[in-house]
Amino acid sequence: MASKTDIANIAVACHSGDWIDNIDSAPGRQAEAIRKMWTPTYELALASHPWKFARKAWRDQAAVPAAENPDPDMAYAFRQPADCVRVFEIRPEADFDEWENYITTSAGSLVTLIGTRRGVDIGRCTAFFNEYLGRLLALRICQPITASEAIRKRCQEEVESTFAAAASDNGRAGKVKVKVPGTTWLAARLGGAWR
Repeated sequence: MASKTDIANIAVACHSGDWIDNIDSAPGRQAEAIRKMWTPTYELALASHPWKFARKAWRDQAAVPAAENPDPDMAYAFRQPADCVRVFEIRPEADFDEWENYITTSAGSLVTLIGTRRGVDIGRCTAFFNEYLGRLLALRICQPITASEAIRKRCQEEVESTFAAAASDNGRAGKVKVKVPGTTWLAARLGGAWR
């Protein structure tokens, strides 16, 4: 299970920095930049894909009054829940649009919002996601630490490739193929007591 410091060390390694024992107390420009960029980068990573480990359904969301609807093209607006980073789907299924703090749609006045939640314990994230987060953090600290153009370009390429791997892994998450044993195996396992 990865920690915040483990992920910070992925970013540090991208910049050829020294190993950090504890990101919360480490000195230096890189550690300072990582602490400053951690929360917005983590939320950006969570918002980039409907990750299964961060998925949540906010059921029976009621529409806000028409006067609060920011979208003139959609009949209904819903406040984005405070613990929601991004909505990826609504039910009943319909087109929707994202506005600052609102989701708008014509689906009806009561919907279920499905998306990724903020505040996910880093220990629940997949290894591929953590690698992606570390690389994204490395890219995001390029400007504060004044990294070279070559490092920025390499970080951008690594973000793209690790995101692709993480998104692909997310599609397989939770699917375990189980081979159903035959009756002979069960009978032998249970000492002939099963028929």
